[in-house]
Amino acid sequence: MSGQESPRTIGQRWVLIGAVIVVAAVAVAALVLYGSQDQDAGRGDCAIVEQLAREWAAEGQAAQDPDRTADRADLVALADRESATAGKIRAAQDSVSAKPVKAALEQWAQGAQLSAKVQRDAANEPSDQSAVAPTPAGQLADMRRSAQLIGPAIDALQKICPNLPTSAP
Repeated sequence: MSGQESPRTIGQRWVLIGAVIVVAAVAVAALVLYGSQDQDAGRGDCAIVEQLAREWAAEGQAAQDPDRTADRADLVALADRESATAGKIRAAQDSVSAKPVKAALEQWAQGAQLSAKVQRDAANEPSDQSAVAPTPAGQLADMRRSAQLIGPAIDALQKICPNLPTSAP
């Protein structure tokens, strides 16, 4: 195809942007709306969670960079980074001691991995269609499920670790 983007590629870009915005909005809303309640997590647990939250917020801001291209390679790279972040979140479970923190990290990792899958699926859709097709129902369901996992996980972590950052530094 020539240098012009097909309507399908533009549609994929909007699916990706929508998924990132939904996940980021749910996570930030959960952090802002719910109060803090200290639970049995040591300061070390919270330091680990706070670092992950800073990385997650920075990744979300990078994904929303208006100067970023949204071609297939960029969308796949974004999905790969989110998948790697999900791996970091999951690996952090071995570094924390409080069971509620471990459970919330697992839920957050599941949501992040599902979000990466949605982005990867959008990037891998054929772009040679003549009209913008609606987002497949399976992708919409995965986007909702991702938000349903991430939002409550971040909420639970905010209650345990009141200094959890709400945005990138």
